[in-house]
Amino acid sequence: MSLILLATSDEEQEKNNDVINHCVEKWFDESKKAAKDDKLRFHGWHLSEWLELLQRAFSNKSIIQHIMGDESCINKESIRFFAELLPSIYGASLDREADELEKRAVKSLLKILLHISNYPKYREELAEYDYVLVIIDGLAKRPQQEVAKHIRYNLQLKPLQDDSKKEKTSMIYISYDSDDKEFCKEFVRALKDKIEIPIWVDYERLEPWEDVWEYSAAAIKSSTVIIAIVSTAYGENSSKFQEIKYAFPTVELVARQKTLITVEAEPNFTFTRSWMKELLGKGTIVQKTDSVNNMASQVWNLILSSRNSQVTCLPHAVVRSQVCMVM
Repeated sequence: MSLILLATSDEEQEKNNDVINHCVEKWFDESKKAAKDDKLRFHGWHLSEWLELLQRAFSNKSIIQHIMGDESCINKESIRFFAELLPSIYGASLDREADELEKRAVKSLLKILLHISNYPKYREELAEYDYVLVIIDGLAKRPQQEVAKHIRYNLQLKPLQDDSKKEKTSMIYISYDSDDKEFCKEFVRALKDKIEIPIWVDYERLEPWEDVWEYSAAAIKSSTVIIAIVSTAYGENSSKFQEIKYAFPTVELVARQKTLITVEAEPNFTFTRSWMKELLGKGTIVQKTDSVNNMASQVWNLILSSRNSQVTCLPHAVVRSQVCMVM
């Protein structure tokens, strides 16, 4: 487990690259052996435990590439294992009386599939398995299946949407990890005191079982300002990677099409992931201080200055800015 902690930092992972890759190869092999066992166990460990190790490790790009292959030379057998594992265990997530370890195995597998679906070439290979598409689409329609919904979106399995719940005039989008919810609430309250712009909050607009990502994706697309509240947990969240990557498909677009403001939720925060450095590091960074109010003031000043260059009048229309916040 200590190696997993090392893998949460790209720099630390590089220092221990050979050792970590060897361990991940072993965990992957043990997972395959456990999956073949009637009790889903190998060496006394349940499949869920092996998958939990893998899903944590796969948040690191170089590690997932080591197992799945470089995107120019994909290891199809690795993707095939996870694709074929889904139909054999996903039923546990639908059965209230199912073993808790089996439910944990499904949760970890879905997170692994989300990691896989975040990379275009891996995603193309995963989409070749029709039964995966059917299962993911079905799970995504159920309550409390946010990971499945993110996978469905990545695989472009788009359900019909209620247009009344889309924010077509949204101009500002706030992205944060649920671990930082309390800080986010405090920050948003402070920001509200300085602006008259309405704030779109997912839990006020959507029911718990509805697809948050479908509507937040629309908000991202229409926004001109992205505010990312960053932390260590944010860097480990594949859904956050998906949000920022959706907003900025290439690094070049960070500076050209949208204004990006990065707000630190932790003191002395440093980017631990290469994707954070590449995308979020290009924006203006507001450092964590003891005064959330002062941080909100800095952000609002940046928004005001960005509106002069980013927000323009559309022909025959007046556009009202709004703030969107998602978990």
